[in-house]
Amino acid sequence: MDIADEQVSPDARVPLSKYPFVIIRRVARAPSYVTAGLSVGVFVCILFLFTPPGFFHGFGHRPGPGPGHPPPPKWRWPPLMNDNSPKPKLSGVDWNARAENVKSSFLHAYHGYEKYAMPADELQPVSNGAVNNFNGWAVSIIDSLDTMYLMGLHDEFERGLAVVKTLDFRKHDKGVPFFETTIRYLGGLLSAYALSHDFSLLQAADELGMALLPAFNTSSGFPMFAVTPSSGITSGSRYGWLAEIGSFQMEYKYLAKLTGRKAYYDVAQRVTSRLNTINLEHYPGELLPAAWFVDEGIPGGDQVTIGAMADSGYEYILKQWILTNFTEFDSLNLYKRTIGAYLNYGLYLSPGRNLLYVTDFTAQSPSRRFEHLSCFVPGLLALGAETNVLPEQHLSSQERQVHVWAAKGLAISCAAMYNDQSTGLGVEEVVFLNKWEYQAKRDARAGLVTSTGSPSSEIVRKDQENLRWMNVLQAWQNGEYKVASDEGSQMKGSATGQGIVPGLRYPPLPVEDKPEDREYTYRQRDYRLRPETIESLFILWRTTGDEVWRELGWRIYLSIEKECRTPSGYAQMNDVRNASLGLQDSMPSYFLAETLKYLYLLFSDDSLLPLDKYVLNTEAHPFPIFSWTDWEKTKFGIS
Repeated sequence: MDIADEQVSPDARVPLSKYPFVIIRRVARAPSYVTAGLSVGVFVCILFLFTPPGFFHGFGHRPGPGPGHPPPPKWRWPPLMNDNSPKPKLSGVDWNARAENVKSSFLHAYHGYEKYAMPADELQPVSNGAVNNFNGWAVSIIDSLDTMYLMGLHDEFERGLAVVKTLDFRKHDKGVPFFETTIRYLGGLLSAYALSHDFSLLQAADELGMALLPAFNTSSGFPMFAVTPSSGITSGSRYGWLAEIGSFQMEYKYLAKLTGRKAYYDVAQRVTSRLNTINLEHYPGELLPAAWFVDEGIPGGDQVTIGAMADSGYEYILKQWILTNFTEFDSLNLYKRTIGAYLNYGLYLSPGRNLLYVTDFTAQSPSRRFEHLSCFVPGLLALGAETNVLPEQHLSSQERQVHVWAAKGLAISCAAMYNDQSTGLGVEEVVFLNKWEYQAKRDARAGLVTSTGSPSSEIVRKDQENLRWMNVLQAWQNGEYKVASDEGSQMKGSATGQGIVPGLRYPPLPVEDKPEDREYTYRQRDYRLRPETIESLFILWRTTGDEVWRELGWRIYLSIEKECRTPSGYAQMNDVRNASLGLQDSMPSYFLAETLKYLYLLFSDDSLLPLDKYVLNTEAHPFPIFSWTDWEKTKFGIS
């Protein structure tokens, strides 16, 4: 595909005169922006004086919680209200104060970045060094501009904006990764513009969006892995991952809306149409596989996952429907088909505590891996089922109930992956045991002699099918399945069947004290300051009004403060089971862009960034929900 129309002169930034219609549109829609962004941000800024926490002294030990941050208490699962009960607030909780604590943490991290790393990409929070690992365009600034704005940190925002104005993306003579550059840089510029209306941000976004367009010069229209902005030369393997080829449509469609450029809409819609029409009969439920041949635009492997390599590809299907004000029915139908199939084939119960988890699989054989990255799924399900995003004619009441159950059950399990660890921090990846492995471990711990030999693969397969959640749910609804240890759970089923909905026991059964005795093994033991679990807690809080989700987020925040804070920022942890094994010298930009933003939103009033006005991209950058005008429909060919 040759991107030829509406090219921008390589010698100058796009002048503001090209955006007169943008000014009219922004003024016309000012109330939603001003209310959700500017007014609240300025109000918070006036109310509160914030200063960065003092730096800790000494470098040879792990510092304790920062000023004003109490140490985390011994974990107790907060009470969860029954589905039909009122949602009273937890007594004595000042959520505004907790939001201020998160703001203080952001200031500590960002001021550390400004002092030791700016304008490099990221801070090294243990050595106070700096690293350029994402193009050298100050990703920590651009990725967190909207976080600053939402928190009312306008001085920091203006300093960051000054750095953005010095950048010239088109002169960069090295390859930049299309996916990361789009979600972090382009998404960050667009959301910061949406909140602040500073046209230099829109100019920069347009410049970057145009510089990345050559990535789409493939036969299929799927983007290549990397592109060199100065030359338009692309690079990368013939393979691409679903997350890479399917996680840019939000950014490019919103950019098309703001600039009127048909080229932006065309590249996004071409990939969306391809994913909607390609023959996927080979895959269970016609699910989208993880690997694709980029030039040919066809599947390149049998693995199906909603975790690493594919996560945001599934996420953007629903969010395109939301972003365009529920008008892109191809995206709606694709979401209904794929998420329904994934609930059927990809959700399982653990053999001991009956935790509900989502995993990847090939040929319907699950790997039983449970990744932190997949913990965005509860939030995605809640966003679709607990709001008016999917009305009754698009999602039946029975389907909606299953989606809600899955959202809550998965969120409980994601929180359990934090609670289970001595540090209170979430493990990157575990692998759940099958029934036979778990029983053998229990027998060995009890000193029992187990029979020699392993069960046949067919027996293992049947036992695994018996733990597939949709099979269990059907048996439960038929009265043929009883969840173990009903006593003490606070979440009851309300449709059919008896007792607790399988996978929704809350709080979950106690975990074994020793990690080696648990129903899962540790595949990747580190904690990477990731946002996915907190993202889901935030969406569940907003959609259900049950403060248990806020309280779970607060416990995670306290653990981050206790275990990850350094004198200059926050660092990733080597082993969630043992804090003494130290920290990694890394503070990813997504910690500022996503993790702290979601925590702040979780503890703030719902009027800050209302979900009926904004939808967030996979890097937590909020875009305003919009409708295509008749003029845009004609120009872009939208039917």
